Amino acid sequence: MSNQTIILLPQRRDKTSRGGTWPTRKTERRVTTSTRICSRIDFQADIIFVLDSSDNVTSEEYANLKGSISMLIDEIFDMSPDIVRVGFIEYSDKVSVPVPLGYYENKVQLLAEISNSEQLGGIPVILRGLRAAREQFQGHSRDGVPKILVLVTSGSNRGNVALAANNLRKHLNVSIFVLVVNRSQGTQMMLNRLTGDEHSQQRVISIPGISKLQQTELLQIGQALCGSTNMATATIWPSQETPHRTTKRDTSFAKSKYKYDKISRLKLQHWKTTTRYFAPIPLCKDGFLRPYQLSIIIDNTARSPEKDFRLVLNHVANFLKLWFTPESGLMQLNLVGVDSDGTNLKIANFGVDVLNENFVSDEISPKLGRGIDEAVLLAKEHAVRGVIQIILIISADGTSSDDAIQSAEYARDQYGQGVVTISIRAPSSELLKELSLGSPTRVIHFSDWSIGNELFHSWIAHAFCSYVSVPVMRKAKSTRMTRPPLRKTCTN
Repeated sequence: MSNQTIILLPQRRDKTSRGGTWPTRKTERRVTTSTRICSRIDFQADIIFVLDSSDNVTSEEYANLKGSISMLIDEIFDMSPDIVRVGFIEYSDKVSVPVPLGYYENKVQLLAEISNSEQLGGIPVILRGLRAAREQFQGHSRDGVPKILVLVTSGSNRGNVALAANNLRKHLNVSIFVLVVNRSQGTQMMLNRLTGDEHSQQRVISIPGISKLQQTELLQIGQALCGSTNMATATIWPSQETPHRTTKRDTSFAKSKYKYDKISRLKLQHWKTTTRYFAPIPLCKDGFLRPYQLSIIIDNTARSPEKDFRLVLNHVANFLKLWFTPESGLMQLNLVGVDSDGTNLKIANFGVDVLNENFVSDEISPKLGRGIDEAVLLAKEHAVRGVIQIILIISADGTSSDDAIQSAEYARDQYGQGVVTISIRAPSSELLKELSLGSPTRVIHFSDWSIGNELFHSWIAHAFCSYVSVPVMRKAKSTRMTRPPLRKTCTN
């Protein structure tokens, strides 16, 4: 393929791009019939997901189920602030409410909170989840808005749930849906009682646990949620509530939300001259504003499909544009391009306005180790004390024609650099996981890169923030005299 230049980030004078903002629109009047054919929740609704977080769900299934919930939110819900509001509950013989109904800044934060939640373990007791959902609906739901509970379960349960489910349906007018993994004949009667026997055929849906939802399954669930929910009670115009019930954007709350990170040398007065449209947003859920130094290493060989290559770079660019505007001064960027011969591009301290990258005709695995070495040198030349230092590797398929592991260890041990990786194609080795300190959550891959920006943002934000909560510990300084011996992980 010939060399091409991709302009990823607009100039800061470009006011036409809205990035990750949500359009706010009025709800259109709809004709309600007894049966509907539709696949999106684009009417007002309060929806709570209740997830089985017990030991009956494997850690792999748990991660996939959370990913499936995020996909449902991203694909079939209109998340405009006054349309759909979401809550997220986990249960076992304990209960946790990572996201109270409607209490998040935006969809990016909502998906990040779901992704960051941890498995509870213990015995599956659905009753605990239903009781927590009842409290959320009673305390935070909107008047005159349909209430939907989506139970995501392994099908196992200890105790009787019929009375609690009936109370939700009859007294709070909650429509209950069940997404069940590995449905068995023995659990069918219990699941029917949850939804109500008259709705069980439409509202009890089997889903995979060993993988995330596919498009056909998303469509099926969307049709069920939309088609059999009573939306006659939905208000035609969005209700006039206090803003923080949905997005927490009232002034007093916003001022208390943003806290000053002690490691940052930037003064809060710096933001007073910035309009509210460009005010920086904390990336991590603790609410601190932090400065970052990000060194991006891009495998620009032709080992990945060009369409996916461009989509991934656009996701990264949109993430930087949304969370680190040029005006914020919170991001210092370095860029390294690598191919099978080594580095073919080095740009230091280029800000977040424009990013250019070439796509070259090279079918051999790149030298990721050399790229990491160059990224460390650029970061060292433009070092800023007190910043979070991260190397972001965008790889075609998780292979390298030199020893990337030792280079990553050197960057981590000597300079405190954390590593986050993206694999455009499915990783063909464990290399990227090893580079990321063995953490699978720091290796980002989607089978379809045409996903919405918000889902990608939630994963990469979680990976970045993992280095904030557990910083990389440097070892005693040592001098590396020569390049390490080659340890290839390539597939030619």
